[in-house]
Amino acid sequence: MVELLLRQIRMAGDICVEEQANLDEIDREYKSAKDLVSRVDREVEAFLREQINTAYPDHDIIGEGGDDKISGASHCWYIDPIDGTTSYSMGQPYYSISVEVRKDKDLILTAVY
Repeated sequence: MVELLLRQIRMAGDICVEEQANLDEIDREYKSAKDLVSRVDREVEAFLREQINTAYPDHDIIGEGGDDKISGASHCWYIDPIDGTTSYSMGQPYYSISVEVRKDKDLILTAVY
């Protein structure tokens, strides 16, 4: 699980770096007055969800996109695809990707990249 998370979070970071220069205004929207989301947020979350589902199809996943997979599984992954979307969307390097895994509500693994 650790190796998967480290490999995939780095690949998600590569997506962020590659796509940051390609963002325009149409790639940004507000979920609320102060909650910005970008096209890349969605792409990174979709990528991580796919990787987790492939390796651990019985695990639950909660992210920011609202497409949560909640079945009551013992393991649940929490994804913040781009923490710092405002900075990211302005071309600044002040953002991260955060993922944690809980087993029966106990934190067992976390990574911030």
